[in-house]
Amino acid sequence: MQRPRTATTISGKVVGLGEADENEWIIDDGSGEVRVDGGSRKKRNINLSQGETIVVVGEMDDGEFDAFSITRSDGSIVNIRSPKGRPPWAEKEDE
Repeated sequence: MQRPRTATTISGKVVGLGEADENEWIIDDGSGEVRVDGGSRKKRNINLSQGETIVVVGEMDDGEFDAFSITRSDGSIVNIRSPKGRPPWAEKEDE
């Protein structure tokens, strides 16, 4: 069993989009740009628009911010994964 990860919260405006097959966004948090990763679009398509302000709970991993959840400006929450266990995009051997 994996230990829970330490969650961090960031917020900012979506200023760019990542790869087309990934739920990836570039946000400006006021101190610079951060790439946010919400996993593969094959498993779930999350539509965020450029200019939208979001709050993301997650962790930094390999230069990008892996999202656990995203709160949209309208208050709706997109739950992506729990801080415990494997991310949904991890391969079986990552356990």
